[in-house]
Amino acid sequence: MTEDGQDHAEEKVQHVRIGEIRTASTGILKATLGSCVGIALIHPRTHLCGLAHCFLPLAPAGVASTDARYADRAVANLLLKVAPDPARRRGLRAFITGGGRMLNEEADSRLQVGQLNVEAVRASLKELHIRFSELHIGEFAGCNAILDCDQLTFSSETINVMAKVEKESAWN
Repeated sequence: MTEDGQDHAEEKVQHVRIGEIRTASTGILKATLGSCVGIALIHPRTHLCGLAHCFLPLAPAGVASTDARYADRAVANLLLKVAPDPARRRGLRAFITGGGRMLNEEADSRLQVGQLNVEAVRASLKELHIRFSELHIGEFAGCNAILDCDQLTFSSETINVMAKVEKESAWN
């Protein structure tokens, strides 16, 4: 609490919504993900961090995109905001999370959007020669992607959506 009686901790949290890219050098960037994928970049030298929230695997042919809607374009778009100069990308750290199997789809289902999102992000990171770590990929639950720009750390918390729904429903 501060002098004005308000808790300002939540003001330091910026929520990254579907299709958005946000950057910051202080505070926390956070995204709530299901089949979407969160991509985090941390640039320790410049103390700049970025988080992208992708929800579709591939951009249609001929579509220009500067945001994070399409997983195959989001890495490059995020990279332009966090480390635009290729000569100054040394030490850049990348993380991905999400891509959950939210609809309980079968292994051979075409509805595995989460898996397609993860594959597109992995391919983009590899093409750009960016090493990365993965947290909570392809689980049967959602997750919160949390990028702490003050501490230069990334974490992912699993959200068990079904357990919460079962607990809250009146007919149980």
